[in-house]
Amino acid sequence: MNNPEILLPLFTVVLFLLFLSRWLKKRKDRRKTTFSFDYSYMPYKRRNLLTRTEYQFYTILIQKCRQYGVFVCPKVRLEDLVYVTDQNNRAKYRGFVKSRHVDFVLTNENLYPLAAIELDDPSHDTFHAMQIDEFKNRLFETIGLPLFRITTGDDYDYEEALEELFEELFC
Repeated sequence: MNNPEILLPLFTVVLFLLFLSRWLKKRKDRRKTTFSFDYSYMPYKRRNLLTRTEYQFYTILIQKCRQYGVFVCPKVRLEDLVYVTDQNNRAKYRGFVKSRHVDFVLTNENLYPLAAIELDDPSHDTFHAMQIDEFKNRLFETIGLPLFRITTGDDYDYEEALEELFEELFC
């Protein structure tokens, strides 16, 4: 196999493949780190983190939490509370949690979740919202984290609802 007529073309092909694989890897790496955006147009405006109803509830909630040494985290993404165990279908199941949140999560001083709270206003009465609510109910049941649903409204007594919630959690 000392035939130079075969070795030279073979060597050339190997070098070409090596060059091509490195070029493709660099190109792939560049795609991961490149973020292209037209900064001359920024269609964004700051807004409040909580709605008026959520904020009213929050002010009562933090007072109650202080009595129990509990912390409140508002607007927590479901993806920050759970991880997907099915690695073969990770993208599929991650898709159900990545853009969803709960209104409040109660934690201990180590930020370990103790319970979650969802405020249910009339927007939860649509078919789509009911499907998402059912998914959240089953998700929280699966992970063993209590999910409390509190109906909102002008005449609703948040203090009484929170009293029941904390009694169920800590008594």
